[in-house]
Formats: sequence, C-alpha cells, structure tokens
Amino acid sequence: TDFVQDSYNLTTAIGTMLGGEGQLVTAFGGCGGQYQRDLQKGAEDAVADMPGLSIAVSECPSDFDPTKVQDIVQNALVAQPEVGGVLTSVVSQAVGAVNAIQAAGATGEVLVGSGILTSCSDIELVESGQVPLVAGVPSAYMGELGAAVALRALSGLEVDAEYIVPSNIYTADNIGDADLTQDLTAQFLEGC
Repeated sequence: TDFVQDSYNLTTAIGTMLGGEGQLVTAFGGCGGQYQRDLQKGAEDAVADMPGLSIAVSECPSDFDPTKVQDIVQNALVAQPEVGGVLTSVVSQAVGAVNAIQAAGATGEVLVGSGILTSCSDIELVESGQVPLVAGVPSAYMGELGAAVALRALSGLEVDAEYIVPSNIYTADNIGDADLTQDLTAQFLEGC
C-alpha cells in the first residue's frame, strides 16, 4: 500500500469533516521509520491542498504506546485550543488521543483519525464514533502477499517489481458491513 496516499486520504477526510478548516495534531508512531515518514508526508501534502487546514503540533513518539499519544494530545489541547483533529498511526495509539480528548471535555469537538486496525476493540472505537475515521490497511492481505512473493522469489520464479494494495476509509457508517478479513487475521477477528 502507499502509506503517503493512505495518510493523504485520511487527512483529507478529517479535513472535510472539519469543514475544510482547523488545526491538526499528528502523532505518528515509530519516529524516523519509513512508515512514520510516509504518514507525515501524506498529512503535509493533504494540508497543502486544503488551505484552511494546518498542522499545529507534529510529534512522533518512538513507538506506538497510546500513553505517549495521550500526553502529546493533552499538551496540544492546552497549548493549541483550536485543535480540531488528531491523526495517529494505528488505532491502538488513538486510544490515547480519545482519552486526552475526553479528559479535556472535548469529545465531539476534536476528531480522531487513524490507520491500521489491530483488534476488535479498534472496531468498536470506530463504530462508536470515538475514532470516526480509519484508513484501513489490509495488513493480513499484505502479509500473505509478502510471503507468497518471497516464496516465488526463493524458488527462482519471476516476481513483479511492485504490487499495489488498495486501502479503505472506514467510518461508523461502513465498518459494520466491511469485510475486515484483509485487515485482520482470523485470530484478531475472533469475537468481533
């Protein structure tokens, strides 16, 4: 998948929900990694295309710990009270943003967008509207594809130079009907 494009789509969607205007916090985990850099670039590209939108706070925690995101968002909401949206790498990180927003009494005023579903509880956060936007990355499919390509290459068979894996934007309106078997493996979907 093209994580720059995924982040661009996510940022554009949250910007649209904000009426094309507002300040964002980006707290993409895995600071310095390619995934984090791609997500940040996508967000910056989207903001450049939406003149009423800006990134007020951009911090990248070294890992995907939701408590680090909670601290970032709590501080951002104090320092930048006009923040209207928060973007994180994975939904498990977004829990920290949700907690900070609730503690600030800003539920419904500050929106959270994220990438990559990691569990059933992530699905519940989307369904409840606490994380109204998720750029669903078909991680399970990508893992299967990667293994298949590696096996072909190791067997001396030809492989394509590039594989395009599309992603989806999930909301409370569509996640209940979505086929999430490409996003989460059966063990993670169990009980959802």
